[in-house]
Amino acid sequence: SPPRLSVAMMTFNEEANISRALSSVFWADEVVVLDSGSDDRTREIARAAGANVWQEEWRGFGAQRARSLELCSGLWVLALDADEAVSPRLAASIRSVVQSGSTTKHGFELERHSFHLGRWFGSRGWHRDRVLRLVRRDQVVPVEKAVHERIDVAGSVGRLAGPLLHWPYRDLAHHMEKMAAYSDLKARQLRASGRGASPASAVARSLWRCVSGYVFEGGFLYGWPGLAADLLGAHGTLLAYLKLAEYAEGSERRESSSSVARP
Repeated sequence: SPPRLSVAMMTFNEEANISRALSSVFWADEVVVLDSGSDDRTREIARAAGANVWQEEWRGFGAQRARSLELCSGLWVLALDADEAVSPRLAASIRSVVQSGSTTKHGFELERHSFHLGRWFGSRGWHRDRVLRLVRRDQVVPVEKAVHERIDVAGSVGRLAGPLLHWPYRDLAHHMEKMAAYSDLKARQLRASGRGASPASAVARSLWRCVSGYVFEGGFLYGWPGLAADLLGAHGTLLAYLKLAEYAEGSERRESSSSVARP
């Protein structure tokens, strides 16, 4: 009979993380790893753990996520990143849903807890992170985005007990490196949707990101790690909207130059 639960992972140079992720879902019926050209031991580790490994070119976050789901054959699919792991309590919740076969829900949100700067974030602010990751494969409606891609389903969504554990950054330097990369993708995504920005609006959005996260969403309750996380989040917002403003100014200069050059 076909698998009842597949796990879909997309990877690139994840040898430091993938064993932890795979060992947390050893009970799944099928694990599919879609790799985009790793030059470390990612694929070797995944195969040794019994995963079905595919290697294809990188399509972008949204398209790659959709493709990883397409490669699965289970009735239910758990989308899991290599820097994540399923907690024992969440594993029990997932198995209960898959084995019951009587749920009226077509997808389930998981509460993701992130470990950063020596402590767990997971109950407040941006740290209160819920992601739709367990879905009925025949009800999936992928939403392709350049960054922070997500999955949607054509039906009702529930929530499961137990946290999805997440190790997003190795250290502060890695956090800043990822913010710089994501800010470029975010700026392109905003530009494609017709959004604009100015240096002043970029600063305003960055300040609001820091104040709202630290004060109104409870970042201050996490001590200095909460402050650092919100400052870096504000830095990423500033970069994204400054780049968006730069794109807009570049387009205006090109249009001005081309209009002057016309006879």
